[in-house]
Amino acid sequence: MSFSSSDLPPLPDHPRLDLKLAIQDGWRAFQWAPWTLIGFAWLVMVLHLLTNGLSNLLGLLLGNLKPLGPTLDDPSSVVLALVGVVVALVGAALSYAVSLWGTIGLIRGAWWAVEGTPIRFADLCRWDGQAIRRLIPPGLLLGGLSLAVGLLLLLAMQGLMRLNTALGLLPLLAGLGMAIYFMVNQRFLAPLALLQGPGAKATLQLGRERVDPIWGQVFALIAVEGGLILLGLLACLVGLFVAVPLATCIAIAAYRQLFGAVDRTGFTAYLPANLQP
Repeated sequence: MSFSSSDLPPLPDHPRLDLKLAIQDGWRAFQWAPWTLIGFAWLVMVLHLLTNGLSNLLGLLLGNLKPLGPTLDDPSSVVLALVGVVVALVGAALSYAVSLWGTIGLIRGAWWAVEGTPIRFADLCRWDGQAIRRLIPPGLLLGGLSLAVGLLLLLAMQGLMRLNTALGLLPLLAGLGMAIYFMVNQRFLAPLALLQGPGAKATLQLGRERVDPIWGQVFALIAVEGGLILLGLLACLVGLFVAVPLATCIAIAAYRQLFGAVDRTGFTAYLPANLQP
């Protein structure tokens, strides 16, 4: 789908995020289907633990088999090392797939909850290849840009530290500031990619253009979401099952204020039960 600014909802002359209203709408949405959202968040976290634990467990077992590590004169040790690498890569790929799948399900469920649409657990679990293909490129582009900027700042830091240790801290501070800036102005990267689908570059541009004028308000939104996640962590991790879907509902309510309540890709199309894959 090609990107055209005329296809997007008009940006207000003075865009503003009503954080209180977003929290109220998000809380109301969460109350619409709390157990469905909590159950899905629980399933996502369990799958994360399984995929991450699989590679860690097998890596530990392989390490116990060869405590001294692989050596070139021991073919079996080399094979075990290669198996460990493959297992780690497979575990990382599975964990990434779970992250994509979980993000898609939570955003879809939050969107329906905000609109008051009935939510079936199977709808959240549905594998959506088209949505995944829209979600991956913007994330890779943002990650690539962040990596490139980080490498440049690292080189600058090494050069400045040769002149003066204090000067070497400047690129570090600049990197921290840029990380916070990107974290805020790309807060809506996932819903933009899923609901607008303008392409990788345009998704990043649209997020920056619409968030920069209200950067402080979106930063406050992230602080609220972070506070909810922290409370979930403090509640013996069990609170995360509530905090994560609630924070997603609040974020989607905020997204609708800034980008409109239009699904331009059919991402939230409601499938009848007999059409479920």
